[in-house]
Amino acid sequence: MGAFTSPSVRQYGPACFLPNAHAEAIGMEGALDLVALCDPDPEGMERAGELHSVKHLYADTDALMASGAPDLIGLATRTMGRADIILECIASGTRALHVEKPLCNSHE
Repeated sequence: MGAFTSPSVRQYGPACFLPNAHAEAIGMEGALDLVALCDPDPEGMERAGELHSVKHLYADTDALMASGAPDLIGLATRTMGRADIILECIASGTRALHVEKPLCNSHE
């Protein structure tokens, strides 16, 4: 969801499902510039950087935030640790967050 649209969604999904990945949607929006990607998987991050022509690649959010707080962060990560990343973004001065999925695994 962050950087790659599933081939089956692209092939069989209705056109209104696209763009499906955050990076693709940001890249298609004329008022936004996709300037950095952050992913702990170096192979996936390199592939995403090439696909979306992004040069600033970070292995963790600490390194990303150390480079300067982005105006907007699209957060497409698993539930565990998501709240910590959100708090780190807020503390760094990030002005806007697009966060998908639930913020926790249970209501308790």
